[in-house]
Amino acid sequence: MHKIFINRLRSIPAHIFILTLIILVGIFFRTYNFSDWLKFQTDTLRDAKLVSYSVQEGSGYLPLLGPRAGGTQLHLGPIFYYFQYISGSIFQSTSPVVFAYPDLLFSILAIPLFFFLLREYFSLNWSLAITAMLATCFMAIEAGRFAWNPNSTPFFSLLFFFALLKAYNSEEKDCWKKYAWLSVSGGALAIASQMHFSAFLGLPIIFILFAIFNWKKTQKFSFWKMAIAFFGTIAIFYIPVIVFDVLTHGKNSLLFLDAIGNKGSGGNILQGLFRDVEIFSKYFLHILTGIEEGNFGQKIFGGVVLVAGFFANYFLIKKEKNEKKKTFLVLSLIFLVVFFLIYIPLAFEIKRPRFFLPLIFIPFMLVGYIFAFMREIGAEKKSKLVRLIAVFAVAFLILINVKSTRAWFYGLNESENLDVVSRETKRNVKVYWMWGRFEKAAAYMDENCEKDSILVVVSKKPGDYYRQFEYVIAQRDENLKALGKEKYKDDYEKYDSCFFYISAAKEDRPEFLYNKKHDESFYLGDMEIVRWYPDVPGTKSFPEEKPSDKNRSLEKKIKSKYPRILWGDLFK
Repeated sequence: MHKIFINRLRSIPAHIFILTLIILVGIFFRTYNFSDWLKFQTDTLRDAKLVSYSVQEGSGYLPLLGPRAGGTQLHLGPIFYYFQYISGSIFQSTSPVVFAYPDLLFSILAIPLFFFLLREYFSLNWSLAITAMLATCFMAIEAGRFAWNPNSTPFFSLLFFFALLKAYNSEEKDCWKKYAWLSVSGGALAIASQMHFSAFLGLPIIFILFAIFNWKKTQKFSFWKMAIAFFGTIAIFYIPVIVFDVLTHGKNSLLFLDAIGNKGSGGNILQGLFRDVEIFSKYFLHILTGIEEGNFGQKIFGGVVLVAGFFANYFLIKKEKNEKKKTFLVLSLIFLVVFFLIYIPLAFEIKRPRFFLPLIFIPFMLVGYIFAFMREIGAEKKSKLVRLIAVFAVAFLILINVKSTRAWFYGLNESENLDVVSRETKRNVKVYWMWGRFEKAAAYMDENCEKDSILVVVSKKPGDYYRQFEYVIAQRDENLKALGKEKYKDDYEKYDSCFFYISAAKEDRPEFLYNKKHDESFYLGDMEIVRWYPDVPGTKSFPEEKPSDKNRSLEKKIKSKYPRILWGDLFK
């Protein structure tokens, strides 16, 4: 029996073991201390509150629209909320950790999907090497570790690329495969476009241009079958958005046109072009190395990969004789060019890495193209040197990303174990208040409060984190009421409640803490919690929450400026 098992193991190709190892490494970086170090910031809280209600009360409380596209009133599709709802329903939980599981899952699945995509063009060894770079990519790791609507865009953008490629490269006799893959591609586009506005703009353009550039292959598709497979699938995923626009006479569509008209850099085309090159260089550097704010020399590296990769991609298209591989190269070039062009008018507004999540895999592919180009133009004698340089380059990019991830983990860990220094030390400490910290803070406040309500005052440095404390306290004890001072600024000490002041540990204390009776500070790394007592014990109960928009009639919601319509509204 033992020998049979050993023989079966030996029969498994070595690349399967290597790919498995790469995936396991990717899983490790994405799950290490996942719960404790989960980001729980404003957007995450907003989405958790919305979805938690539907998990508790039923799917009728799911909205027809998703989160707003950044900087606009336009709402994306709701698929992100539906993924969270499915996760919450499966695990019967409204914890932000559970709501983050879909993003974690898609981040992990992107690794093997990327490998299978790469095998459509690259050699086995290069496919493994480039996959390893994505598995250890700091930006991809970070996006997979918390719930946010753009975070799953890489997987569905990859799936769109892969399925579209398979549809066009399938044999003519396998018609059902063509249309099946086309349907998958349409579904991936529909989901990705509901995750981030850039995917909403870019992926449809990519599909149209790809169909035009491959017109001979496109003509082999039946128009009606193509329309049903691709556009029909998109329409299915957009049913909630379509229903909303029918009810509101196109209100969200008008907001889309408004967003398109108002978004822009404010400079001329030439200024936008130079700025676009700058941001592509910056974020290609970030994707390839994990360096967030590189110096000029480091950004040059990102720019070299961008420009050299573009020309290498173009050269390989001209030289490639294999039609399937040429299709791969054409699609990757269209991907790069389309996103570069649509970002020109937005160039001065792009200040976050999330805009590059839909094309996060492109820089790694460009690295592969650069070395493929070097191999093609180099003499046979120099091929060994090219391979040696390639090995060192791949190893360097993997190691520097691992270093960036380790530095991030170190910062998170240090924030939990930070020694409290003298308050005379002035230092701008970055706030790392993750879900595990909120949970521990809630446990402390609950255990040190003899009443049935808690009022939290949060310092200016962490901003509006009081809402997070309200949520986590309710998670710990649904019968324990928690409110932040910001909701009731006037006479808040008159409430019959336990009062806690929360700040970064190195912040100066407010004067009122010195003038009022208070307990000894409780420290959670760089978080300080102080319970204080009002001069006169409060007697007022927290006021009842006003009826939310959930209870308003459908007619009133439609008439409102920015209505939030739920599925349940349609069946009342």
